[in-house]
Amino acid sequence: MTEMYALDVNSENLDKKQIEFMLTLIRVFLTAAFATDTQKDISQAVKLTRKSSSIDDGDTLDRKTSKTKSTKKDKLQELLNDNFGMEILLSTNYTRLQQKTLSMVFNILQQDEVTLEDKIIVENGMSIWVGISLYEPQLFKEFTQIKHGESTAEDFILSGLIFCKENKIRQDICQGLLALSKSIGQSMRR
Repeated sequence: MTEMYALDVNSENLDKKQIEFMLTLIRVFLTAAFATDTQKDISQAVKLTRKSSSIDDGDTLDRKTSKTKSTKKDKLQELLNDNFGMEILLSTNYTRLQQKTLSMVFNILQQDEVTLEDKIIVENGMSIWVGISLYEPQLFKEFTQIKHGESTAEDFILSGLIFCKENKIRQDICQGLLALSKSIGQSMRR
């Protein structure tokens, strides 16, 4: 499983549709795997991030495909319940996944023009990041000390919440940080 994350997403071999698809797969598998961990309720935070920031008209599409999605989700969940979900969680290099995911999102935040694929990459990237940060809490501390060239975590947050011209991306960043802060706040109060 970690081999998939070692893929160099900045390579010229990958176009944005491939990156979008890859992040969608990672998000789906991690969300399903998180649901198998009875010690933590991470899948709910990831779902909150995703639902709160879905691409426009996503509700209409969700209603049309909910029965199909539910059946496929149940089959995936059943597959992952047989220790495969925990195997995914234990074999993932979360630090590397965080670095790659946030690097992709930060690169998109630096662009003047964003495409639909960029928006989906940010949406999935934020869902992945929230999930892995809740699963491995030390990742958030690593995030606060992250450097992307000359930029810092503060620059990432400001770029995503304030300076980004695209409303959809600002919403995704906001919902991701909100889900993360709610979950971290709840765990600190326990």
